[in-house]
Amino acid sequence: MSDSFWIVRDRVRRQHTVPIVLLRGFVDEKNMVTVARRSGGEFTTNVTNASVRNDFYSFHGVDGNLDDAVERWFADQVEGPAAESLRLARAGIPPCVYATVPMVRFVAAGLCRTPSVRAKMDEIDVALWPQVAAQVLRRHERLRGSMQDVASVSLLDYVLTPQEENRSRLRTMMRVFEELAAILTHYSWSVATSAEPSLITSDNAIAVDARNGLWDGLVPPGARLYMPVSPQALLLAEPLPSGPIRRVLTPELATRVNQLLASSAHEFVYRHPAMPLPNGATLVPATPTMSAAATAALHPSGRTTPGAYRAQDPTVAVVMDRLNSPEIFGWRGLSRARTGR
Repeated sequence: MSDSFWIVRDRVRRQHTVPIVLLRGFVDEKNMVTVARRSGGEFTTNVTNASVRNDFYSFHGVDGNLDDAVERWFADQVEGPAAESLRLARAGIPPCVYATVPMVRFVAAGLCRTPSVRAKMDEIDVALWPQVAAQVLRRHERLRGSMQDVASVSLLDYVLTPQEENRSRLRTMMRVFEELAAILTHYSWSVATSAEPSLITSDNAIAVDARNGLWDGLVPPGARLYMPVSPQALLLAEPLPSGPIRRVLTPELATRVNQLLASSAHEFVYRHPAMPLPNGATLVPATPTMSAAATAALHPSGRTTPGAYRAQDPTVAVVMDRLNSPEIFGWRGLSRARTGR
């Protein structure tokens, strides 16, 4: 993607934390979806209004204005390529074993783009800020000899700014996307379907079923992943095949998936308007939070400082370059000094 890619369209401000291409599997003939709030109550709205947050993936760019490069990347490099695979999954057809990349990327992005993951990053920043600051300052000391034209700003003051905290979270999200995609490339994919509608989705749309039930990263070793694509179809991803690639969605499995989605939801659960909220899918008032042990374990994922990560995916690299832009930081050559580019 060239630089011209970013200037041919108006900036997108209304950004969906759950992709519309997934939510469309839960709409009625009028494109309406029912939304249940964790805080209580529910409402029905057009799918274009569901899961919308203004500028959720935007960041302040070189010119000081909001940049929607991440949102555009989701639309063009993740959601668009996965649309056909989602359509087939709703018909009970799993991803072809030789063409799983679109679904791998869609699920990897779905795991790390959520409001709950953003909240976890906030928790990490609060709990581990002293270590983060020390790490940044150590890197600064190592680079100081190659940074003769550093602007007269305080590095520590800079990394404390809300604008850089937001860019850091987005850099981490893009990095974690690549890490998860590498893991999911080796997973087996199948689809379970039922004649009766029984599945919901949420603003944490991929249910992670860990073997020991404990939090051990976004995809714990051996965990199964479940992503409802409609009230009657469930996409399954497993580290090892455990059954046919086309199977029956049992009531027990549907209940398990709904419980996982409801318990991990950040704020909202979504369902088809004609379907009642299933048993076990009720939202409790409290939003899930991380334990102190989980926060400490996540330290390496908490911050991605400018230029500290070299993306492997060329499309990710373009976005990371915008998030790493040295002009944003006031230091010419900082990104090049760290990455060798």
